[in-house]
Amino acid sequence: MKRKALATRERGIVAAPASAALDESYRLLFEAAPDAILVVDRAGIIRLNNSEAERLLDASVGELCGLSVEKLIPLSARKHHAKLRESYAGTPRKRPMGMGLSLSAMKLSGREFPVEISLSPMKSEHPESADVTLILRDVSERLQARRTERELVRANALARVSAGVLRKLELNAALREVAEIASDPLAAEAFGIFMLDTEREQLQCLAAAGVLRASIQGRSIPRSDRLLSGQALASGTPVLIGDARAVQDSLCELLRELGVRSLMMAPLNDRDRGNGLLVVGTREPNCFTTEDIAFLEAIANIVSNALQRSATEEKLMLSQRLESLGQLTGGVAHDFNNLLTVMSGNLQILGDSKLEDRYAERALAAAARAAQRGTELTGKLLAFSRRQTLRPEAIDVKKLLASFRDLLARTLGANIEIIVRTEPKMPGIVADSGQLETALLNLAVNARDAMPNGGKLTIDASRFDASTDASVSSLELPAGQYVRFTVTDTGVGMSRETLTRAFEPFFTTKGTGKGQRAGPQHGVRLCQAIPRACQRV
Repeated sequence: MKRKALATRERGIVAAPASAALDESYRLLFEAAPDAILVVDRAGIIRLNNSEAERLLDASVGELCGLSVEKLIPLSARKHHAKLRESYAGTPRKRPMGMGLSLSAMKLSGREFPVEISLSPMKSEHPESADVTLILRDVSERLQARRTERELVRANALARVSAGVLRKLELNAALREVAEIASDPLAAEAFGIFMLDTEREQLQCLAAAGVLRASIQGRSIPRSDRLLSGQALASGTPVLIGDARAVQDSLCELLRELGVRSLMMAPLNDRDRGNGLLVVGTREPNCFTTEDIAFLEAIANIVSNALQRSATEEKLMLSQRLESLGQLTGGVAHDFNNLLTVMSGNLQILGDSKLEDRYAERALAAAARAAQRGTELTGKLLAFSRRQTLRPEAIDVKKLLASFRDLLARTLGANIEIIVRTEPKMPGIVADSGQLETALLNLAVNARDAMPNGGKLTIDASRFDASTDASVSSLELPAGQYVRFTVTDTGVGMSRETLTRAFEPFFTTKGTGKGQRAGPQHGVRLCQAIPRACQRV
């Protein structure tokens, strides 16, 4: 027994220095840790901290001990922190704090900064009252590095999108490339480019990526100002939707069917009006940030500019074709007019002579009338080529259409019902009446040819303000009051291919000797200004 007690006593003597050395090692390790370490009791009072914690939290030596941990919680989260701390005390275990969330701490100076926090209960005979070790790490530099990397990726994507829309000759191919490129930086599972069809009040998907590619490209969606998609178009501002399940919108409903929950919509603006949308979605809710919205708006600006450039190029090409055609027409008409002048002069001389042959007199009269019609025709050709001055005059629209209705009744035939409508207080206009009547007559004749079995032709005259009427924004009319003539028929309409060339002066789909328009058709509405034939009200 003596020997055993002596051995125990010797272990105790030996153990004392070892325990002290171990405590010193722990103290040195505690102080040398690169992260801030706090030991907090059940009441939330800081009982121990290392020097890194004092440095990180802007505290002086000894200032943290005895302080409530709530002082280190940002004001926006402080209200709920006590309940969360109590919940953890009920089931203490090693784990990171706020898994999947962005956490912030607050220095004693009041400045907030992003952190990662690990929790670990200290061993105790009474776990429910045990202290908890908190390890805090400042992740500001890491987040900044990620942000910088993300900005570089997005800047590269913007450069690729810009280069893509400039390089591609075909617009739809360029838009498909935009959808593919812009999806990656946003981690988007759905990306669509929609254009507004103002005639049908629908959004048509021109290009798509992700889950939208196979399911929605080429489809149309009803548009309404009451819905979020319609509001984005009307206001010209982006929309952020955290969860599409909580939103009543035809576009959101379609995307919900594909499992999409987070949504962003950025309008494609043209002269402060939305004429399309970029739509981005993911299957996780509340995924997008204000930075994501800013990136999508930048993409939308590039796409809007590309669409405007494409429309301008089409107008320029048409203008160049018309200019060449006008020069050719003017030259031919000028030469033809010289010949007609000679013919008319000689016919007049012969007409002044006394001819005994009545047949010859009638032939001369017919030839003179034909020459006069030829002169009128060359006048119209010269007006088209801008070599003849137009003769604007004050016109009473109601009287003009009333007399024009009688002419149409004789020209179109009995199987065409003619309806003429004007506003009760229709203002007068200043226009070249001959050119205006010719334009209306040509539309009426084309309408007749599109209704071989009869139908209804309607001519409406109404006043509008160019600065507020969105339907004429593409015509780029100077601000002011105008009168609009609308010619509507119940005929077969035009194909989209024909529609693109409808206003070319010598384009026709009529075969030789035939008057009817051909091909599979659908109803369309055309809008064209005649700025040289008419002036403002």
